[in-house]
Parts: sequence; structure tokens; C-alpha cells
Amino acid sequence: MRDELDERIDQHASGALQSRVRKDLHQDNYDVHETGATKMSSEVQRLIAHQQKLLQTHSDLKTNLETPDKLELLTEQRHKLATFLAKIAEVVQNTKYEKERQSDLIGRIQDIQGNMEQDLDEARVVAEITDVQRRHDALIIDHEIDQKLSQAETAQQKLSVKRQDMLGQKATAEGEIKTTSAYMTKQQEGISDLQQRIERALQTLAPYQPEHVRLRTAEEILGFVQQNKSEVRNNRFDDLTSQISKLIHHNNRDGIDRNALDTVFEERGHMGEASAMRQQRSVIKNELNVVAFDINRAIVLMQTDEAHVEKALAVLKSGNDAAQKYYLSSAITTITAQYNLIDSYNRMLNEGVSRKQSIKLRVTLTPANVSDKVIAEARNAQLSERPALEAEIEKRLSKLASDLTVADDDDAFMQKAQEMLDTRQWSDFKVLIKRRQSDEHHYEEVDDKFVQSGGSGAEKAQAMVLPLLLVPKMVLRQANQEDAPYLVMFDEFADKLDPETAKSFAKTIARFGFNFIATMPGGSQNKILADGVDNMAYEVIAPQVENDNLFHLNQVRQVLTWGAIGE
Repeated sequence: MRDELDERIDQHASGALQSRVRKDLHQDNYDVHETGATKMSSEVQRLIAHQQKLLQTHSDLKTNLETPDKLELLTEQRHKLATFLAKIAEVVQNTKYEKERQSDLIGRIQDIQGNMEQDLDEARVVAEITDVQRRHDALIIDHEIDQKLSQAETAQQKLSVKRQDMLGQKATAEGEIKTTSAYMTKQQEGISDLQQRIERALQTLAPYQPEHVRLRTAEEILGFVQQNKSEVRNNRFDDLTSQISKLIHHNNRDGIDRNALDTVFEERGHMGEASAMRQQRSVIKNELNVVAFDINRAIVLMQTDEAHVEKALAVLKSGNDAAQKYYLSSAITTITAQYNLIDSYNRMLNEGVSRKQSIKLRVTLTPANVSDKVIAEARNAQLSERPALEAEIEKRLSKLASDLTVADDDDAFMQKAQEMLDTRQWSDFKVLIKRRQSDEHHYEEVDDKFVQSGGSGAEKAQAMVLPLLLVPKMVLRQANQEDAPYLVMFDEFADKLDPETAKSFAKTIARFGFNFIATMPGGSQNKILADGVDNMAYEVIAPQVENDNLFHLNQVRQVLTWGAIGE
């Protein structure tokens, strides 16, 4: 055990800063085990001396221990002695009865003799004598009476010898019974002491017994061991300290124990129990290896905390149910509003495109990572039950709650919750375009394939920019002020577009309802101002003088004017 503890000290105190502590721990380990070994040796010597004293005090103890069937032999002799004693008691009883009869006869004779002189009735006496004589004459003389008396005397002598022998056996048996009784008394005292030790041990083990096991007596313990031989044999006592340590705190391969008992108690504010768990995992109590802390108090604390946690969980569940209902209602409102806005978006897109261009845009929302039934239930205000939508929400909440990768990171958890519970992520937003040469109802999705397909610059410009204008347009529609400025700014406006397409694009933006300022590509700073009233383009020329540490004004010249929006 000392060597194993040395190895564990080397494992757990392997840092450079812990070298001095490791040396002290090795020395403490050595001192503690040496002291324990010395105490164990002294206890063994005391037990041997006590054994020798018992053997010297009771001379027959060694013989009785060497004769295992001595108790059975004494029991048999005791039964025989009981039989003989019963017979002797019967003989004594008969003797007492005969003595009482003899005493009665003597008393009667004395009464007769006393009365004979007082009231002697000669006729009566003669009659009695005659009667006695008649009975005497009727008696038959037994000529073998002497032989029978001799036989009776012989039997009496044999009985006396046998009685003396029985009395000797009785005395011997009584001595053995006395010795056995003393031994039995001593053994009973040992059994009583052992019973008390077992009861104290059972009281110590009471908190550790499983719910389905209740051991109250030594017989129940023996029965339990007999029923669980394999499990008892495979759980060695010398491994108990290590098992207790692992049950309290056992790190995984990452050096983390999420359910460490000492950490749980520390987090719950029970610092005394947590400190006892960490400093000394197990102690010897009532000859049993048990945990170092008060297990009963720990159980009470855990039960109390469990009740508090269950109460908190009930409150949390009630709150979660309310939150889940609120989220369900919000999801219905949000999804419905999302899909209802599509019609508004399409109306705005139609307002920004003229018939001459023959280019039409349209936006759609389609379910992405949820089923069509989920979206349909959310959009149907007439439904009282929405099983598909509720199942989808429950599935996402359960998946989020069981995701251990974000369990200890609040920011990651909130980000994951945003990804899974944001209803905007449940649908894909798509921009569709009808080209000039396409049929009236033939629309294509604006994606990488469309951009790479070689469409015209006007088609690409409108397909890319106009959907983006929906965002400020929707925001400005919600403005409280009636004169909220519909003003947007473009950098590198109409880049790589031909003049006609750029002009058409500018008209489209103006038709869309915006005033805008844009920079044009080129070597000079060309500006276009479209205010929806006077459409004019100005050329801004930078000053020619530079690097003279003076401020020079730009030259602004009107270069282009075009008609109203509808032209």
C-alpha cells in the first residue's frame, strides 16, 4: 500500500513546483505506514499473549479444542444422565411414599395401643382376632420366599452399585457441564460482543445499502453473502479505497470529471464536505473502510438540494412551457409575416421596372430545412392545433439541450440557439428574373449559374441591385416621419455597363422611388444626382495645382440632362 501510494504521489505531484511537496508526501507516507505496521505488530503480540494466558488458565481448553466432537459427546451423556436422574427421582419418590405409608401404619398401631386400655371391647377384639386368623389360615406359604428375597437383595445390590456408578457419572457429567457451561458462557459473551460489533457496523453501513437491500442481523448478512458470492469475491476489500476515490472524483482522458462529487458539493456551497472528500477520501470507522465525510449529513444535503432542484425544475418547466408557447406564437407570427411580405416585395419590384425593359424580378420564400407542412401550419391562422410545427420546435429544443459541445460556453450556446431557433433560417430567399427574350412566365433563379450564363449587363445589374433596395425601402416605409429621405449612395455606379444600360439603370433606381448619389467609374470624379425632378449629371474636375499646401475648389460643370421618370 505504501509503494502504491508513492506511485500515486508521483503521478499527481509531478510538476516542478511540487517537488518539495512530493518529497514531504513520500516521507509522510513512509511515517504513517511504519507507524501503522508497528501498531499492528503490537496488537498481534497482545493477541498471542492473551491466547497463551487462556490456555494456561483453562487446562481443558486445549483438549476441548483438539476434540471437535466433544460437545456432541457431552450432549449425549447429558441425555443419559437426565434419564438416570429421572429413574433416581422415581425411586426416591417411591421410597418417600413407602415411608409415608409406614409412618401412617405406625400411627395407627399407636392409636390402637392407646385405645386398647381405654375402651377395650373384648368381643370386638376376639372378632378381629378371628378375622385375622381366618385370613392368616387363608394365606399360602411360599416356600421360595427366601430365594425371591435373595434375588431381590441381589437386584437391590446391583441397583445400589449402578446407582453409585450413575452418581459418579453424574458428578463427572456435572463437572463437564460446568466446564462446558463456562466455555459456552464465554463463547456467548464473545458472540454478544461480536453481535454488538455487527450491529455497530450495520449502523455504519446503513446509508450505503441499496434501496432493495435491508440488512439488520448477522443472519441476513450471511444470507446476502451466500446469494452474491461472485460479486463479493470480485470486489476485493483492498481495492475499496481506490473505488471510493474514483466514485468521488475520476477524471476522463481529458482530465475532466463533470459529475465529480466533491465539485458538486463545492458548487452547492457545502465546503466542509467537499474539503473532506478531497483531503481524505476514506477512513476506518467501526472496523469498516468508509468515506471520510458524514455520509448521513451528505445524504440529507443531497436530498434537500434534490427537493430544491425539483422545485426549481418545476418552476423552470412551467417557465419553459410558457416560453415554448410564446415562441410557438412568435414563430407563427414571424413566419406568416415573412411570407406575407413576399407579395409586398414583388409589388415594389414591379414598381421599379418599366414595361420597355421587359425585365421582371420576383422574390420567393421556400422551406429550407423544415417540411412544407411546418410552414403551411404556421401560415394557416384557422388551425387550433399544429402538430408538425410543435414537433419541429420540440425536436430543435431537444437537440439544442443535448448538445454537449456548447453546454459550457454561453456564447456558443446562444449562437447555436440563434441558428436553430431563428425562423428566418427555416426558409430560403430566392430572387427570380425573367429575361427580355424569355416567356412571360419563365423565371430563372439569380445564382452563380445565372451570373456566369452570359446575360446582359442590365439584367445582371437589376437582378443584383434591385433586391438589395428592398431592404432600405421596407425600413423607410416603417419610418414615423412622412418626409423620411429616400436617399441611397452608390460607389462605382454602373461599373462595366455601357452608357445606355447605365442610363436605364439610373432610371430604374429613380423609378424605384429613391434619390441617389453615385460615383461613376473613370479617371475623373464624375457625379450623378437624380432627385426625381431635375435629372442632371455634373462633371466634377479636380484642381490641376497640387502639393502647394493651399486649398483649391473643384470645377463643377453640367454635362447631361434627361427627362422625367416616365420618359
